[in-house]
Amino acid sequence: CTRYLKDFHYFLREILVSPDYLRLISHSIEETDQLSRALVNLVHAFSFAYFCHSGKKQEMLDYLYDLLKRANDGELPARREKVDTHVFMSEIFDLHDSITTMLKKYPSGPLFKTLDIFQERNEKEGFDPIGQGNPPYYLYTFSSNAFDAKCLKIPCPTLHAHINKARVIEEFKGFLRHFETRKELNTHLHFNLQDRTSWEEHARCQALEKVQNQAEFSKQFVLVTFPKKSDFYFQAEDYLNVNAAKDFLKLLEEQVKSGEECGFFFSKNLPQKTLHEFVEKILPLIHTHFFKKKAKLDRKERLDFIEIFYLFFALKILETVKPDTFTFSCKDGVDVGATTSAAFFTLIKLLGKEDKWSVEEQDHLYWILCGPALTVRERLVDYQRFSRMASSLSILTEALTKGHDKILKALQPLYDAKLFQKLLNRID
Repeated sequence: CTRYLKDFHYFLREILVSPDYLRLISHSIEETDQLSRALVNLVHAFSFAYFCHSGKKQEMLDYLYDLLKRANDGELPARREKVDTHVFMSEIFDLHDSITTMLKKYPSGPLFKTLDIFQERNEKEGFDPIGQGNPPYYLYTFSSNAFDAKCLKIPCPTLHAHINKARVIEEFKGFLRHFETRKELNTHLHFNLQDRTSWEEHARCQALEKVQNQAEFSKQFVLVTFPKKSDFYFQAEDYLNVNAAKDFLKLLEEQVKSGEECGFFFSKNLPQKTLHEFVEKILPLIHTHFFKKKAKLDRKERLDFIEIFYLFFALKILETVKPDTFTFSCKDGVDVGATTSAAFFTLIKLLGKEDKWSVEEQDHLYWILCGPALTVRERLVDYQRFSRMASSLSILTEALTKGHDKILKALQPLYDAKLFQKLLNRID
């Protein structure tokens, strides 16, 4: 199946850069005949299907549990139905430690994966994650009374040929063009988790922003950048000792409102004033309900605060846009994108009425969290990114377990009234 998917992608890309296709899309709808329009629409439908196809969930889980079995002398740890988030996170830590220790006995998977790319001479030069064996796929559906939206795993959809030169790949443009031809589709919301102020990631961020600003894509492509590699995000350098909660909250608000200067980016069609007002209200709410109004916050607490703020801010933007599809996308979707997708999935679980995890839900989170790293890098998700995600989720879990209804009542004025009605993750 993997080989067929790779071949499909190869031929799809060949079509999207062919002179015939480029000639057809250069004309307006009125200037093309019915057959030409049908062919173009078919190509765009294939592009959309490629980004939304179901991933290899069961294959990944079989691989993961085989590794876990080998790490535990041939036996799998007992599985439990209806576990709470604290217990579940502890089990993921144990799984991560066991498998990582076992994999250290073998040659480096990430190294051999990288060498494979260099050895395949038909691979084009540059960093092209989707073209180098890291395909996008469907993860789950965010569902509420207000709207439903499909969450996709999408590595940065760019070809980064040179440190200061990157462009968005044609398959992603085809995916966006499909929205124009289907009445039931309106918007794709793209959370870009790269740091646009970093020399390593600026070109990729700029390429995404350039496409978003083009008239052809500006309506159906909403781009939001949350930097997850900056000094402020890591509370490093100048921010290392900002322990006073009042000063920290003020800095966090200023970071968001400064926008591009501090690594954030918000599409022009987003209501900037509404988002800024939300930031002003959600920060003291998080401080009150999750950090007990502490006058001082140590570095770990500030890291947790930023992570929790990003999650609630993403939820607000999701509610504002009401997209058909959305993604948390980083450089390759392996570590930052995977942990953020898993954290958001967990937030929705915690905000819903059923806070216990069934075995099926546990497996699904394992797939979201570990699938990209195992299949693309032959390793588990980065420990630093995972531990930061787990730490912030433990804060959320503790507060929501004790005061779920009280916190939801405080949150409701900041969101659409229907958002928290029947809020859940569908994993169909």
